[in-house]
Amino acid sequence: MRPIILAAALAAAACAPERAPDAPQTAPEAPDHSFREGRVWVLDMRETDARLAYGTPQTDDVAIMMRCAINSGELELSFTRGNAAPADAWPFTLRAGGVSENYVGEATQIELGENAVSITARAPVTSAPLQALRDAPTLTLEEQGRSVEMPVTPEQRGDIDRFFAACRER
Repeated sequence: MRPIILAAALAAAACAPERAPDAPQTAPEAPDHSFREGRVWVLDMRETDARLAYGTPQTDDVAIMMRCAINSGELELSFTRGNAAPADAWPFTLRAGGVSENYVGEATQIELGENAVSITARAPVTSAPLQALRDAPTLTLEEQGRSVEMPVTPEQRGDIDRFFAACRER
């Protein structure tokens, strides 16, 4: 039941107002992706796709989002950065369980604070760090001189296994 509540909370955060009704309208700041208490892995399974996010429930703080079409064998990885410009090539690295892999995403402008971009890349479900995440204590995202560690608790391990099982090509 808890994963459903957390998934709903993350989804609802996109619709939740971030300011008091009388506050002046200003663009929200892009999220800071340093370590934060309260971040958890959240699974959202649907008929045709699955999503696994690491972030803070009831906020727009999502350090990484993984999506797949069920049984596709391929994932879409995405994260956001502030104070950045769109780019055709945005290199980043994922590390888990002693293995790492380099990816190149595309950074596109988004309306999440000034100069914010969303970085998106595709990867096979069989990528070494993604497979290692199923047993590793942490997934680490490294890019542009930043490093974000995303720990996995024993309670979250089942959701991670279900996500990758749903994404695997059949």
